[in-house]
Amino acid sequence: MVGSSLKSELFFDLVYNLADMSDEEAILSNSIPQYLRRLNCFVACVLKYADGQFEDKYILPHVFRKDPIWQEIRGEFISMSSGVKKCAEVCYKDNYYYGFHLATYGCLIVGRKKPFDNIFQNELIPIVTFLGKSLVQSVESKLRQESELQLQRERNLL
Repeated sequence: MVGSSLKSELFFDLVYNLADMSDEEAILSNSIPQYLRRLNCFVACVLKYADGQFEDKYILPHVFRKDPIWQEIRGEFISMSSGVKKCAEVCYKDNYYYGFHLATYGCLIVGRKKPFDNIFQNELIPIVTFLGKSLVQSVESKLRQESELQLQRERNLL
């Protein structure tokens, strides 16, 4: 169990880490290592949902992508993705894997040797939701910028 002052510090770090970031890659490269370290996990991955499929957007450690266990865990969470739960848990070979919904962006998966207690897990959901909203906003912002550039190019051709 994590003490309340440590929990507050941990949650502050996870949210503060996203301050003033608007680039999807920067958000992922700065926040996922924080989740890995601060939540005492051995793996952290973001699956992005795009065009009806999930893609491995970011995974730490990178070598876990080649581990056959990853394909099984990944498949398990993808099959659960249509559910309404904010967080799903899978126990596999004495390890605990958690899949948190990232708004409409996708899913954050973390793996730990020990389970989260239910209270901590529930307190973590809004923090992960904030990460998801930040990622969605970054993608929407990039699409808007690209559309504006395209419109400006078309206007210049007229």
